[in-house]
Amino acid sequence: MKHFTIAALALCLGLSAALAQTTTPVPDPIPAPATSPPQTTGGASAQPNGKEAHLQCRNEAIAKGLKGPARKADVQGCFAKARPDLAAAQQCREQAKAKGLADKELRAFVKQCKTGAQQ
Repeated sequence: MKHFTIAALALCLGLSAALAQTTTPVPDPIPAPATSPPQTTGGASAQPNGKEAHLQCRNEAIAKGLKGPARKADVQGCFAKARPDLAAAQQCREQAKAKGLADKELRAFVKQCKTGAQQ
């Protein structure tokens, strides 16, 4: 039993030393925006999808050298210009959450809010 305890202790010390020597991975750089316009599926709409538009706006803000709240505000403004429909839905969602709505009530409020905002 004494040998087992000593072996277990040695194993734990060896593993902790090995784990302590790991390095922090370097984050991958943000990919440059594509030079060609994003491809859309079907429809006549030339709008990029929400993720593509947000990524493009984010890359533009980074290229401008913006950081912190200034970058966030720039990305939100750019996104609102690129996809006003999604920006309006997000504002409606934030209003619903501020009112404490959830689930079905939240969805109903957002749907009603978006139709009111489009008219």
